[in-house]
Amino acid sequence: MGGCQDFPRISIITPCLNDEKFISQCIESVLSQEYPNLEYIVIDCGSIDSSLDIVNAYKKDIVLEHIPTEDRFNAIRQVLSKTSGQVIGFLYPKARYFDGSLFVVGEIFKSCQDISWITSKAFVCWDEYNQVNNLIESFPNYFNIEKNKKIGVEFSFWRRDLINDLKLTDNVYLKADDLWSLFLKKTKLYIIESILGGRYIKSKKKTILETSRLERWLDTESFVLQYAQFNFNLNYKRISFLPLSELVDRSNFKPIFRCLSRLSSEITDAIRSATSQVIRSRIIEKQKQLLYSMLKECEIHFDKRSNYLISTIVSSYKGEEFIKECLDDLLSQTLKDKIQIIIIDADSPQNEGDIIREYQKKYLNICYVRTPVRIGVYTAWNLGILLAKGSLITPFSTNDRLRKDAYELLAKELLSNPHVALVYGDTKVTDEPHQDFENASPSKTHPNNFVWPDFSYFDLLQRCLVGPHPMWKTCIHDRIGFFDEFYTAMADQEFWLRVGEEFELKHIPLFTGLYWLDEDALSNHAKSSLPIYEKEHIRSMYRNRNFLYKQNKLFQTKISIIIPVYNQVEYTRRCLYILSYVLKKFLNCEVIVIDNASSDETSNFLKQVSGNFKVITNKENLGYTLACNQGAEEASGEFLLFLNNDTEPFSGFLEHMLKVFERECNVGAVGCQLIYPNGTIQEAGAVVFSDGTALNFGRGKDPMLSIFNRVSRVDYCSGACLLTPKEIFKEVGGFDPIYSPGYYEDTDYSFTLRSLGLETYYEPNAKILHHGSVSAGLDENQGMRRFLSINRKKFLKKWSIALRKHEDRPEDLDCVWTVDRDFLGFRVANNYIKRKYHHFSFFCSAENKLVTDNFQKKFKMEKKSFFHSYKDTDICFVSDFMPRFDCSSSQLRVHNILKICTSLGYKLNYFYFIPDENDQCYADLHKNVTFKLIDFNSKRYLEYILDSNPKVLWVTNLWLLEYFQKVRFIVKEIRKHGQDIKIIIDTMDFHAKKFLRKYRLSKDISDLYVAEQFLKLEQETYPFADQLIVVTEQEKKDLEQELINLPPITVIPNIHYFSNINIPFAKRKGIVFLGNFDVNHNYDAVLYFLKEIYPRILELNDNIKFHIVGFKSREKFKHLENENVIVHGKVKDLQSFLQQFRVFVCPLTYGAGMKGKIGEAIVSGLPIVSTAIGIEGFDLRDKVDCFVADSPDDFALKTSLLYSKQDIWENFVKKSREKLEEKINLDKIKTNINKLLS
Repeated sequence: MGGCQDFPRISIITPCLNDEKFISQCIESVLSQEYPNLEYIVIDCGSIDSSLDIVNAYKKDIVLEHIPTEDRFNAIRQVLSKTSGQVIGFLYPKARYFDGSLFVVGEIFKSCQDISWITSKAFVCWDEYNQVNNLIESFPNYFNIEKNKKIGVEFSFWRRDLINDLKLTDNVYLKADDLWSLFLKKTKLYIIESILGGRYIKSKKKTILETSRLERWLDTESFVLQYAQFNFNLNYKRISFLPLSELVDRSNFKPIFRCLSRLSSEITDAIRSATSQVIRSRIIEKQKQLLYSMLKECEIHFDKRSNYLISTIVSSYKGEEFIKECLDDLLSQTLKDKIQIIIIDADSPQNEGDIIREYQKKYLNICYVRTPVRIGVYTAWNLGILLAKGSLITPFSTNDRLRKDAYELLAKELLSNPHVALVYGDTKVTDEPHQDFENASPSKTHPNNFVWPDFSYFDLLQRCLVGPHPMWKTCIHDRIGFFDEFYTAMADQEFWLRVGEEFELKHIPLFTGLYWLDEDALSNHAKSSLPIYEKEHIRSMYRNRNFLYKQNKLFQTKISIIIPVYNQVEYTRRCLYILSYVLKKFLNCEVIVIDNASSDETSNFLKQVSGNFKVITNKENLGYTLACNQGAEEASGEFLLFLNNDTEPFSGFLEHMLKVFERECNVGAVGCQLIYPNGTIQEAGAVVFSDGTALNFGRGKDPMLSIFNRVSRVDYCSGACLLTPKEIFKEVGGFDPIYSPGYYEDTDYSFTLRSLGLETYYEPNAKILHHGSVSAGLDENQGMRRFLSINRKKFLKKWSIALRKHEDRPEDLDCVWTVDRDFLGFRVANNYIKRKYHHFSFFCSAENKLVTDNFQKKFKMEKKSFFHSYKDTDICFVSDFMPRFDCSSSQLRVHNILKICTSLGYKLNYFYFIPDENDQCYADLHKNVTFKLIDFNSKRYLEYILDSNPKVLWVTNLWLLEYFQKVRFIVKEIRKHGQDIKIIIDTMDFHAKKFLRKYRLSKDISDLYVAEQFLKLEQETYPFADQLIVVTEQEKKDLEQELINLPPITVIPNIHYFSNINIPFAKRKGIVFLGNFDVNHNYDAVLYFLKEIYPRILELNDNIKFHIVGFKSREKFKHLENENVIVHGKVKDLQSFLQQFRVFVCPLTYGAGMKGKIGEAIVSGLPIVSTAIGIEGFDLRDKVDCFVADSPDDFALKTSLLYSKQDIWENFVKKSREKLEEKINLDKIKTNINKLLS
């Protein structure tokens, strides 16, 4: 193809009339094309706003015409004769081109001389918030004037010859449709599928992309590849052009690189607008693809390590004088060995590249990227994010400096707060460059430095308060995408707002970095209006979004806070004052105070309170119960919050309570943690006993203890602070009046909810200071408190049947070890249980007596099997299935390890969660092992493990992400509470490596996602173990290279028992593959073999039949069975069955670990032809012990050769058995296992 100089000259005409909001972006979209042969004419049609001033700023790059008229097209017609281009197009101010669009147009007119007129098949629409809200498809196939299809004026181009032939004069009045009609008489209109740009269309509703339209958009190839490849319809025959990267000279690649950046920004619009996370994830993957395509055009010098905690991204342009100081500063961090340094050189004209490459020779953790064109800092950050290997990311400027332990402080805060996604510290400021953090001279303009406030979403809308040196979790990009490259100066603020929509941000009140206040920087430039414009743009966009962020749904929730009062005006005053502060974010809150005939100054005080506030004054004291019902009748909110007047809510309490309704199912009410003024717990949920009495769980204990900080389903929560939906409260008739004036109405309400299938939840993150019984007093024999015993009798009579399931009240209330209804019936423990649950030992004392005989009988009766079976075990195994030795190699491994453990005399429990119809058969093979099928609830599994009091917890078969996540919870909880249990994890595979290999073959982004999730889980789980077990030395090396803080690793290979080989070469026929076909890599291997390899084998020897053996093989491959392909399913005596075949083939294309199928083949006397991946860990050598082949031709040739050559066959059988016997030394394996367990 020709170079840029061959492109035809294009003339673009823009008529401008009072378009100050749009004209700048319109002009920029044309000039940023950097099309080499462009004439751009802008017509001022007599604007009276500031449009002309804006246009004049571009005078040197455009031709400016003045034609006063209100008819824009009339102005265009008058300048047509003045154009010099071979191709002409119109662009109205409200429209703009995508970068690279004019190259598409120019190539079409250059390459296809018979084409005179083209238009885009579709164009994008932006709304007033600059968000994409539509994709207009003008032409399904071709133009049909009879159907009155509208041609997009801005995205149509034609040859100048058409205008010349029409001989238009200045006094001929035409509209656009008239011009199109004249063109249609002269030539054909060709529709190109590339989306050349879009235009502003005012939306009637706030911007939300319709899922169906967006789905169609995402499935349109041109959406993602419109600049990399384009095609168009020519007489209904599709013509494909080469990628644009080949159309444009490499020396002028700048437009293409920039257009990808612009398209990435357009995708960010879609990410912001998508209402479904599934849709959003798809869009983010498209954005990743675009960014990867940009990286492919960069010069990259990769770092040489993998095991990082933090990835810091440094963007550099003209940073030669700072880059050495920058690197020295980063390399002096206390966590320097855990930091990956990614430097993005934005095509700098200076010499920082040579400096960086010198550092790379000494430091293996530096990655250097140089882009082919200059890019903005946010594009650089996006590219760096793709290259980040750490679980945490932080940006850094070449001229800023850090506190020596800044990254350690930030990382520690992030890792210790799972709900926090981003942290930031305060910032020192200096006016002088080349300063260090410790000795920097203070700024004269900002002598107080930048002391950032605690995070507030609404404050962030006003200004960027996160600071220049934040740190965030890498995983958030999978949910919210990347930085929006549309913004030049304020994309970080927009990104923090997006983070705030989904996650929590936290401020650390420590100075962590030094910022050089460079007045020439774009965001600081006094004369620049760009930051101001971008701030206003961001504010208007986020203010007008359909939701401000996820929490803002909560802030817009209508809440009615109902506070009954009787005297105690000072408590009421303080309660209302604190409420006004902690609820300032809520937009629809009303407070309803019911004054129960107070005799002090309460009435006068309430008259002075303003705002969304109601007062109901009763002439007599109706009591708490009826007053609450009275307030609920007046309430207009969606939720009712019942609150005592002697409470002082903590900040964020209501947000946490509302989140429970979003997070959990069947929620009827939510209570909080009540704290006494002395700092101890008053109530962390409540337990109701069978006699109707109740216990405020945790009373007098430390609120920081973990047992009190778990969200739980509880019997009830105190009405001192109780949140419930108004609709439900109304449906059940409110608090039962039989409990008036007070006490037990909240308990009764929770039991009523439960009878309707709704639960009461305790939320420990919602905290309230409660003075307690200020109005009622403390004496239970007089005043309000006397109704405690009166109403208990009413409650017991009403709920006697339900209370039969509850525990008897123990003499020692410290025996109650949990409030969670998941353990209903077992929440009161005897001394034996307390010894097992020694992480609850703070409840216990030496003088504790046994619980009542009645409870002991009940406990023994309902959990008899548990205590007899699981008491004081040696090893507790946790797995997915029973040890189904005939279904998969991993289960065969577990089966053999169980046999070894029992032979060593250990007592074993085995917990599993996926049932099988043959479970009893497998259990019969292990008489000395106690098996238990348990629904995989993390808490329940943890309790069973702790109850069994094992010396060792052995976790295995972590194939499922969900299972792995639950195991992570279990091992963390065991470690958190100081359990003296040795944790062993048998990894089986390096799971992340397996799925990464799969992704490299499939290019399916979902495989990469699974790989990333497994890598995250492996990194977060394995350090909590005391010992890891792997199957090969290579797996050990890979784990040590990729992960950090690992415990000792022991290699225990798969275990196989050798059998005698009774069937010789001549009596064997066919080739065979064995596997568990519930596993993808085995299933994919068969499909690959049948498609690519087996047809080649039949060409060499058509008598070779292929046999498929293993679990689920018949279900998966029955439809592929024919005279040459035989499917056997699962067989009982596997080794005897395999000996009838001549050759074992293993065409695995991905996987990890040690393949059990290879071991089974060897012990069954089968020589092997395998891919390199298939024989990993066996130390087998090509042409010595087996054949190794990774191409279909080589695989087929070697299979045919081994099948026909008896001498090679016998040699491979002998050598491979010798290798396996050497590797699988049963005595050594038994010794290693015994060492691990002891």
